[in-house]
Amino acid sequence: MHSTTPTESTPPPRTGLRRLGLLLLGAVTAVSALWWWAGTPGSLASVLRLTGHCLPAGQSLQTAQVEGSLRHGGQLGLWQWQQGALQIQAHNTSITLDWSRLLRGMAPVSQLSMAHLKIDDQTPASEPLAPTTWAWPVRVDLPWQIDRLQWLGPPAFEVRALKGLYRYDGLDHRLEMQPFEVAQGRYSLQAQLQAASPMALQVSVQGQVQANATSNSKPLALQAQASLAGTLAGPQAALALQAQLQPLIPVSPSRTMQLKLDAQIRPWQAQTITQAQAEGQHLNLAALWPGAPQTSLTGQASITPEGQGWQIQAQLNNLSPGPWDRNALPLSQLTSRLQRQANGLWQVTQLQAKVAGGHVQGEGVQTSAGWTGQVRLAGLHPEQMHTAWAANPLNGHIQAQAVDARTVAIQAALTGESPLGKNTNGLRWDKLHLQGQWQAALWQIEALEIQAADAKLQAQFTYQPQTASAQGQVEWQLPGMKAQAKGLLAPQQGQGHIDIAMSDAALSMAWLKRWQGWAERLQGGQVSGPVQLNAQWQGGYRQADTTVQLRMTLPRWAAQSQSTDGWQLQQGQVSVQGRLQALQADMETRWHGAGQSLLIQSKASATSTALWGGSWHGQIQSATAQMSSPQSTVPWKAQLQEAVGWQWSSTDHLAAAQWQAGRIAVQGPTTSQAMLHWDAGQWHTRTQAAHPSSAARSTPASQLTARIDELPLGWLPVGLGAEVQSDLVLKGHLRLEQAEGLQLRARLERSRGDLRIIADNASGQRINSGLREASMALDIDNENVQLRLNWNSEQMGQLQAQAQTRLSHDAQGWHWPAQAPISGGLKAQLPRVGAWSLLAPPGWRVQGSLDAQLELTGTRQDPQWQGHIQADNLAVRSAVQGIEFSQGQLRARVHGQQVDLEQLSLRGAGAQGGELQTQGHLTWLPSPAGSANASPLGQVNMVLNMQAKALRVSNRADRRLAISGQVKAQMHKGQLQLRGQIQANQGLFILAEDSTPTLGNDVVVTGSRSARAAVTTDTPTQGPSIIGTPDVQVTLDLGPDFQVQGHGLTTRLTGQLNLLSNASTKGIPRLNGEVSTQGGRYKAYGQNLNIETGLLRFNGPYDNPLLDILAIRPNLSQRVGVQISGSAMNPKVRLYSDPELPDADKLAWLVLGRSGANGGAESAVLQQAALALFSSNGKTMSGEMAGALGLDEISLANGSRSDASATGAAVTLGKRLSKDFYLVYETSLKGTFGSFYVFYDLSRRLTLRAQTGQDNALDLIYTVRKD
Repeated sequence: MHSTTPTESTPPPRTGLRRLGLLLLGAVTAVSALWWWAGTPGSLASVLRLTGHCLPAGQSLQTAQVEGSLRHGGQLGLWQWQQGALQIQAHNTSITLDWSRLLRGMAPVSQLSMAHLKIDDQTPASEPLAPTTWAWPVRVDLPWQIDRLQWLGPPAFEVRALKGLYRYDGLDHRLEMQPFEVAQGRYSLQAQLQAASPMALQVSVQGQVQANATSNSKPLALQAQASLAGTLAGPQAALALQAQLQPLIPVSPSRTMQLKLDAQIRPWQAQTITQAQAEGQHLNLAALWPGAPQTSLTGQASITPEGQGWQIQAQLNNLSPGPWDRNALPLSQLTSRLQRQANGLWQVTQLQAKVAGGHVQGEGVQTSAGWTGQVRLAGLHPEQMHTAWAANPLNGHIQAQAVDARTVAIQAALTGESPLGKNTNGLRWDKLHLQGQWQAALWQIEALEIQAADAKLQAQFTYQPQTASAQGQVEWQLPGMKAQAKGLLAPQQGQGHIDIAMSDAALSMAWLKRWQGWAERLQGGQVSGPVQLNAQWQGGYRQADTTVQLRMTLPRWAAQSQSTDGWQLQQGQVSVQGRLQALQADMETRWHGAGQSLLIQSKASATSTALWGGSWHGQIQSATAQMSSPQSTVPWKAQLQEAVGWQWSSTDHLAAAQWQAGRIAVQGPTTSQAMLHWDAGQWHTRTQAAHPSSAARSTPASQLTARIDELPLGWLPVGLGAEVQSDLVLKGHLRLEQAEGLQLRARLERSRGDLRIIADNASGQRINSGLREASMALDIDNENVQLRLNWNSEQMGQLQAQAQTRLSHDAQGWHWPAQAPISGGLKAQLPRVGAWSLLAPPGWRVQGSLDAQLELTGTRQDPQWQGHIQADNLAVRSAVQGIEFSQGQLRARVHGQQVDLEQLSLRGAGAQGGELQTQGHLTWLPSPAGSANASPLGQVNMVLNMQAKALRVSNRADRRLAISGQVKAQMHKGQLQLRGQIQANQGLFILAEDSTPTLGNDVVVTGSRSARAAVTTDTPTQGPSIIGTPDVQVTLDLGPDFQVQGHGLTTRLTGQLNLLSNASTKGIPRLNGEVSTQGGRYKAYGQNLNIETGLLRFNGPYDNPLLDILAIRPNLSQRVGVQISGSAMNPKVRLYSDPELPDADKLAWLVLGRSGANGGAESAVLQQAALALFSSNGKTMSGEMAGALGLDEISLANGSRSDASATGAAVTLGKRLSKDFYLVYETSLKGTFGSFYVFYDLSRRLTLRAQTGQDNALDLIYTVRKD
């Protein structure tokens, strides 16, 4: 039997190695996983979030828009670190990491850049802690860049474009900055700081300051140098500061700008500056710092220790004093001495200054209660402080005296001297009186009175700055206005009212415009009439249940415009009531303009989520706009159909608005009703700079969707006229989305209905146009823009047009640049151009067919066209003007920016209508870069050659004219030139016998419409033309057959005139030449006179020729007639006889045909002549009767042609068959038989007269004249 003894088992050595290997493998795996994770996107953001949670209490780190990895670095859109009142914020930070640098003992950050670094340190002042060392565990070699460094102060400071290199080698810190700009200077900096005690510091700054030219100095380059040396370790650290500013190139020292500064600084002591001395010469602050006033300061200032405090002395002289509004400093001399005591309080032992031509003296002491002391002012001239003030010197004092340990009594009195005998232009300061007590927790103003600039203010109140509450009353008056406020205004309680009564808003606005800057702000409108405002409140301004009530009547308002038809606000009322967080507003305004009146009424509510700084939301509960005019019995009306909600919020970085869906019904003069719908939308803008000293850049975003239905075409101002009837109804929609990009979809198209037009061959009948499609669409997709136009109809043809271009976007918004590419095309087929007569002036008709095809390429500044335009069977007719052209053809070719008019021909009316042929070209020249031409045709060159051959331009019964000739029209850079010769082949103009009655100058018609009409009766002022002043030189030949009839005149005109019109004549046509009559008759004094001499001499104005006219009554033994001389504006008419006779005999021979005699019949005939002489239009009853019977003469004479001794009255009827052949029938009122006469002029002196009737005779009359 065998027994075994148990023994302990010992693990073999390989087991321990296996465990160690597994542990190492796990560590390697973990490190590898961590290394892999550090290279993934998002790892950097995770580490920053974890760091923010692990910071000590009182510190916080926030990040946003982080991209990149922990292994390589990345981008931080925003990060912000805060500790107490210290806040550091950076935008668009880029960091590059290289962890292999750790193997060399260097920090892994290899590069750092920031777009904007903002530091806000509001930490209260405290005793500084003196450092002893400043060292890093690793070495640093870091290039860095900051585009914008902003120190919010105090004082505020900003530097741009900083770039440099920071190094730490374990012993010293080194900083090298590349040249950077601050204000007017460009500087570079080098600094070195010892890491260990005593922390030796060496800082050197070199720069160059470019002093800009001012009104008193020339541009000057200055050299700036500064150094700071010493130690920073321990409480006994000391630094020496030296700075110098002097001209880069030595100039005369008498007017050279120089500055020198020496200071001793102990940074960790309570008394930091132990000694300082500054000397300056001719310092111009405006040249050194933007926005500073222009000065020429010379003097010195020093800081020296005095016990446990300081003593500051300064003495300055300003050789260039001036008013503030002229960017100058009204100070000319200053001497001061200040002491800072050990307890930190100040004392002014001496203050003497010369300001604005006067003197200022004072002294004061700072106590625990506040400042006490006195300041005296004598002879200060306000106009030397600001040019808007009047020249009345000011005298007075300001005194502060301690009442107890906490209270200071304040008294101020300032009065202006009497301006009698002096220039009082400007704002005059009359009086200031102030009396009260000041405490840190309570300001008590017992009396305050200010009289200045024709205004007066009186107040009595108390103010608690800790609680921001005030109680009292204020009254103020200014020209045209009185106002008062009384009550308590506090965070948790309050009650009061404000009443403003403005009797004349125009007077008050004129007073306000006298103040600096307000005239520009109030431009663009004129106000007048009374204004009333009443406001009340009950409760504190930080209590949600505080009630407010406001009622205001608006003044009359009109825009500043030369147009008399502009819209004007006649009356308006606004009322607001409710609680501070829940308000209700009502508004009603009445407008008048362009002969129409507009009434707008609306109600809205607003509710805020917080008393101050919260968002607002509410509803527009109702809104109505109604427009009426005297021409229409049914007004236009637009009304909101249901309440629409809205929301508004605003923060330092975001302003946003939202609205709900709604609709507005629009009713016009017809029974139709259009409906405008919109969907819920929003608008917001983000700002990336909250501090007011920097310019904010905003990125707006919006979303809007709207549509309109049942919109009648007749409501749109398309000018259809009475020739077209329409029941066409349109619809449209709009969609706008704007964020980083721009998306716009807009479309207007036919919904239903048609146009009824006048048929070409059926006068007065209308037919449907057969409209199938009519649409216009605009699409914008970021930079891409597309415009489409489609028209498809049976009777009015087809038209398709489309265009594409590109926009550009920058910080100012979206623009259409001049170099933007454009492309597109147009295709039009109008087989019935007559259907488009609606586009012609009223009364005109157009017929024919049109075919056009155009292609567009190039850029906006330089568009290129290719295509053709063709028209056949063109006809243009105007029945009113007597114009009728037909059988026309048009052939034009377009290439580049030129139109070649190959053919344009038209024929006049009738078989003998003649023709017109036109050829030429028109070229658009590209506008030079940066040019601004006032005329849209300023870059157009045109040459047209027109030739007329017996062209009948007018075929009206009373106005017939056929012409021939050539005219050349040229245009160069907007200047039109006409040259040519025109001859009238045949013309007949019948002058209207009656004119439209008009009111005399002594008749005044009241009323708004008539008043406007009265304005138009004045001589119109010729406005600017798009073609400038044409240069016209055309020869007009009246030709062989130019006849004029009317106003008793029947004649043929011949002659040649030169028409001239250009800039030298100010565009007024002028005529040169002579026009003479060939034969003809003139009816005067009831008789038909032969025109022997008729001559019109033109030498200037076209409407005022010189007259030389002689008209003789034929068939008389005595030669009598009428002679006209002078000018058309001032004619001289007299009776003529040969040989000379008295005027009574002339009139008798002219009217009776014989020498004067007594008798009733003769008196009647002379009365007829007087009636013809003094009538307004030259007509008589006999003339009217003769014209109605087709005769030339019906007269009543005493005696007859056959019996000169007869005394009875005789009636004569006459008819002229030709120039030389005249028939007369005459019968005596006492006899039963009459006589028939025939007159035939064989020559000027020989006349054949035949008579038959009671007596038969044949006479041959020879006339002998004796002068």
